[in-house]
Amino acid sequence: MAAYVDVFGNRVTRLVAPPGLVTLSNHFVIADSGEPEETPPDEAQTPIAGLPDGVLIFLASSRYCDSDKIADFAWANFGHITGGYRLVQAICDFVHDKIRFSYPDARPTRCASDSLHEGVGVCRDFAHLAIALCRCMNIPARYSTGYLGDIGVPPIPLRWISAPGSRSFSAAAGILSTRATTNRASAAS
Repeated sequence: MAAYVDVFGNRVTRLVAPPGLVTLSNHFVIADSGEPEETPPDEAQTPIAGLPDGVLIFLASSRYCDSDKIADFAWANFGHITGGYRLVQAICDFVHDKIRFSYPDARPTRCASDSLHEGVGVCRDFAHLAIALCRCMNIPARYSTGYLGDIGVPPIPLRWISAPGSRSFSAAAGILSTRATTNRASAAS
């Protein structure tokens, strides 16, 4: 095993496993109050010139978040919205209303522009479209994946953007840090 930090600042452990059966296990405890995060007051969106250098990579178009192909659409539909939180929430609401969740229609090559035009996808497609739209609107956004089962937190009164799942994205608008998961959109300062 070897550990390193990737270009996004994530600590990565690389394991080269020998042929044959390999078993990996872990044990941990997560402490959580069970309370939903508070919705922060809306703040003005930070201009690109004021963003830290380290987040600029999360404005760029990428393989699955092809924001360059949908920028005109994004500005035409979201360009009038002010405030970082309101803008991200409007994008999440749009994605929720636009995409129909369908496992049978899943495919590994679908990118954000495909989801926008086809109107169908799975958890990652919801996240990719929301990320790409945020990037179009100069809000640094990235994809993350993980698993968080039912920990007894009731859904907060915001829009659901997909079926429950394990995909999420994070968007930063200045001091505002917004997380929208595929089972709920939430924000925390």
